[in-house]
Amino acid sequence: MVPSRFIFNDVDMEAWKTSSLKLDLLKVVGAMGKSCAAGNSEFHYDPSCPLTGLSPAMAALHGSLTEALTWLEQDIPPLELSDTTTGTSSQIRFGNPAFKSWHTRLKERSLAIVTQMFRQHQLYTKQQQQQEQQQEQQDLTLDQIEQAAQKGVQAASDSKSESNSIAESEAEYPILLELSCYLHDAFGHPIRLDYGTGHESSFMIFLYAAVKLGWMDHTVDPAKNPPSIDKLKAATISIFHAYLQVTRQLQLKYRLEPAGSHGVWGLDDYHCLPFYFGACQCSASSILPPSGDEMPKPNEITEERARKRHAKSLLYFSCMDYICTLKRGAPLFECSPMLYDISQTCPTWSKVASGLLKLYTGEVLDKRQVVQHFVFGQKLFKATWEPSRTEPLQAPTTNFRLAAVAPMVRAPWASETASIPPGGLPMGVAPWARYENAMSRQSTMADMH
Repeated sequence: MVPSRFIFNDVDMEAWKTSSLKLDLLKVVGAMGKSCAAGNSEFHYDPSCPLTGLSPAMAALHGSLTEALTWLEQDIPPLELSDTTTGTSSQIRFGNPAFKSWHTRLKERSLAIVTQMFRQHQLYTKQQQQQEQQQEQQDLTLDQIEQAAQKGVQAASDSKSESNSIAESEAEYPILLELSCYLHDAFGHPIRLDYGTGHESSFMIFLYAAVKLGWMDHTVDPAKNPPSIDKLKAATISIFHAYLQVTRQLQLKYRLEPAGSHGVWGLDDYHCLPFYFGACQCSASSILPPSGDEMPKPNEITEERARKRHAKSLLYFSCMDYICTLKRGAPLFECSPMLYDISQTCPTWSKVASGLLKLYTGEVLDKRQVVQHFVFGQKLFKATWEPSRTEPLQAPTTNFRLAAVAPMVRAPWASETASIPPGGLPMGVAPWARYENAMSRQSTMADMH
């Protein structure tokens, strides 16, 4: 039941590129982007009230992400290097080992998080069914959404709660177990201590599975009733804002290395999708609600005042402000030439969005170095091909110097009186050396060690 890898070599990679699964994933990514760009949507993201417009399951996820942020701020601080001679301590430059503890807690509580999302979706779906039977359908209130978010907080803070538990005998257990595995890979690798677009894509796979389950909206039948534009837009913008708050702190506190970064010649060291969704959000209207100001143009990202003003409400400007904060002291055209060129050459946000979607497809989903770490389950994100093998290649466990070697032969110029044992001379002994002298020399070296 546990998802596993299906991409090991170029044959598997070609199967992934031409699979219907990759196409479905891109369709969901495109649908989320189009919802952010929809001009007829009544939803407008308000950073002061991020739960507005979310479904109960997405509100529970938002609460869990908020709680996960407190783990590194309060419970699991970064480890420091102590100098015994001076009595001072300093931060570890890259890959703080404390991230392993943070990730271990995520794995311990991920099943409780997705279980609580399922519980909240199930609860409000039953209420909707009753309202439909009584012909009195009502929208969810903000208080109900906040209650669902609080349940998500409790799930992330205590995985042993009775409301979070689910038995292996229950029908939903395989689906929730699979879903929790996608959440494991969405925040970085605990061994390599890195984070990149592959982990971000794992979070996208998690949201893709949530769409298939109907969790983006509290609908009874997700196949017949896909999520509304407002619900999809609210989930995309609000959830990615919360997700970025966690991943950015992981990068800053634990100094996670960029996984597969292209340096200054890449879009960003860590992310790609928030730029696409952010560009779609900016293309939705020429007026910025609720202030009524004009929507900033792409070339305004070079202005610090504009970045600071819109960073909390617009996803694209939030990403740009974070980059410029990390790389302060250098102009944007030097530290991020690709983002600078996009701002100067693309006159409209829709042009920026279409280019970023192509970039995500070509530089992330079509790169074996990225997608080879994807895991595929049996229900929600199922591979349509047979893998070339069932397990990745393992490093050799035997040192070649300790392995059996062929017996050494006498060199043509070696002395005939030199005696060679039946199994050959020890490693490193010349064939013309006398065996007795060689063995006595080795025993002497052994005594010295």
